[in-house]
Amino acid sequence: MLYIGLILMYTLFLYKNSYGSMCNFGESYCSVTFLDRKDLVPVGCDETTMLTTTIGSKLACARACMFMKACAVFEYSSQTNKCSLCPGDLIQNLTYSSEKVFSWPFKYFLESNQPYVQTTLNSRKIFVSDGLTVGSLVRLIYSFETTRGGLQIQFCQNSTATTSVNCSLISSFSFYNISTWARLNSTYEPSTTSSPRNSTFDKNAKVNLDILVSTDGYLMYMNQDYQRIAKHVMPTTITRYISINLRAPIHEINV
Repeated sequence: MLYIGLILMYTLFLYKNSYGSMCNFGESYCSVTFLDRKDLVPVGCDETTMLTTTIGSKLACARACMFMKACAVFEYSSQTNKCSLCPGDLIQNLTYSSEKVFSWPFKYFLESNQPYVQTTLNSRKIFVSDGLTVGSLVRLIYSFETTRGGLQIQFCQNSTATTSVNCSLISSFSFYNISTWARLNSTYEPSTTSSPRNSTFDKNAKVNLDILVSTDGYLMYMNQDYQRIAKHVMPTTITRYISINLRAPIHEINV
C-alpha cells in the first residue's frame, strides 16, 4: 500500500506540474467526465486510505484520477479544493448511502434518447482502449418493456462476434434470472450458474446496472441490490470491447 501511495503521489506531482494548466497529454484524458454517485459508496475508500492533495477544480481531480492508472474513484471538496483519490484495489464492494458523494471518472459515455422499436435488437459496442482494471465501474441504465425482454453484456478481447474470441465476462439478465460465463480458447467456463435475481422491478421501469471489477471477480448490482459475483477466469485487462444487446431501450452507458 505504501508503494502504491508513493507512485500515486509522484504521478500526481507530474500531472499537476506538467498538465495542470493545459490539457495536452492525450484526447482520452482531456475528454474525461465524471459521475457523482450520492447513492454509491466504495467500501475501502476512506480518509485513512485515500491519497489527498489540493487541486484547482473537480474536473482536474477527475483527470488526475484517470491519469493515474491505479485510481478508480475520487472525492472533491469545492470549499477546500481537496482532491482525494482511491486506488481500485482497495475497493472491497459497494454499499448504498446518501451521506457521502463519491465520483467516478469516465472516458466513455453514451446517452440515448432515440425511440426504440420493440421488435428490433438494440446493440451497442464500446471500444475500451486501456482495458478494464480493478476498480473499474461499468454503469448501464436500461428498461424492460416486457417480461420476454433480456439483456446480454459481454467484456471481450475484440469486436468479432465469433466463439473464438476470448471474453472475460458474458452475462445474461432476463426479467427473472441472471447467468454468467467466460469464454477462453473457444471453451465456455461457467463462473456461476443461472440463478434468480435478488431484486424486482416493474415493467417499463428503468433498471440501473452497476458492474464493479474487484480483485475477486465482477460484482453485479441492480437498482442498488447486490446480485452476485462472477469469478475471474482470465485477466480483466484483455477487455477491449464491451458489447450490449437487448430488446429494450438503452438510456445511458458509462465506462
